[in-house]
Amino acid sequence: MIIITELYHVLTAVVPLHVSMILAYGSIKWWKIFTPDHCSGTNRFVALFAVPLLSFHFISTNNPYAMNYRFIAAVTLQKIMFLDTAGSIISFRLDSDIISSDGKEPLQSEAEIDEDGKLHVTVRKSTSSRDSLFAIIKKP
Repeated sequence: MIIITELYHVLTAVVPLHVSMILAYGSIKWWKIFTPDHCSGTNRFVALFAVPLLSFHFISTNNPYAMNYRFIAAVTLQKIMFLDTAGSIISFRLDSDIISSDGKEPLQSEAEIDEDGKLHVTVRKSTSSRDSLFAIIKKP
């Protein structure tokens, strides 16, 4: 049975996140406060600075000796059991025409699984962006 205090703790952790997400969505779609360029800059900041710094902070303040031993045992057991069925990425190839991940040009990816279960991933520019680029270059 769920106790009211437990529900309160869950809601105090989840509600601020959802309210901020709804406000962010509304400020872009409904109220037109931010442009797509603003969103691209914010996403780039989060990807390059915020996530690595917060990850470092979390990892550096984590005390592995204070972790729950049943949790560690469950994760270890899970890693040992799905080894034969899990696919492993054997090669990851990026085409030379990919310049940056600024989000302005669409990317296309292909994944192939060999007979032995090995996964090969290839990332390249979208063919439609290539066609439009060549069309712009060919115009007089």
